Amino acid sequence: MMWDQPAIEIFRQELEAGERLLWAGRPGQGIIVRPKQWPEVFFFLLWGGFAFFWEAMVILGGAPLCMVLFGLPFVLVGFQMLFGRFLFDALRRRNSYYAVTDKRILSSRAGPFGRRLQSAGLEDMTDVKLESRPDGRGRLEFTLRDPSNWWTQGAAWSSLGRLLEGLARVGMSSEPSFEMISDAKQVHDQIKSARSDLRSR
Repeated sequence: MMWDQPAIEIFRQELEAGERLLWAGRPGQGIIVRPKQWPEVFFFLLWGGFAFFWEAMVILGGAPLCMVLFGLPFVLVGFQMLFGRFLFDALRRRNSYYAVTDKRILSSRAGPFGRRLQSAGLEDMTDVKLESRPDGRGRLEFTLRDPSNWWTQGAAWSSLGRLLEGLARVGMSSEPSFEMISDAKQVHDQIKSARSDLRSR
């Protein structure tokens, strides 16, 4: 499996006593439209196209300021759903790192207020779903007995940050996951093996 050196350095300092790092990596980079998001893209192309056209006609036609302000929220929503959320998603993945240990799965992401760490024990996991492509890249989705155990420490996300992240994740599952990782099947098998070893202890 491919390891990411910066991810190794980040998670090495987060390991508990006796805990062993099995894998560390990061999601794919760049602007990506997921298959489940294409229907939304087509819808908001219509939404955004109409909103932009309407706003342009109002401004060019010399309409009162209240009419200009009325159309502005629709333009902003259209821009966010067509462009903004994909830019934010790319930035989120750029600063994200994942790890698997013999006890936990971990996710770390740098934000405007510091680094946010999320973690869940392997014993709290009831299922691991694998979605993979022919090139080996894929996604792991984790089902936990208690989703609140996917806890957060470190950075406190602002309300605006949570709103932007929610909009960026429209069309995506809210379950804890490792997104667009290389060697997804090997990481999946490593987690299954670690869970089996943990149960046999």
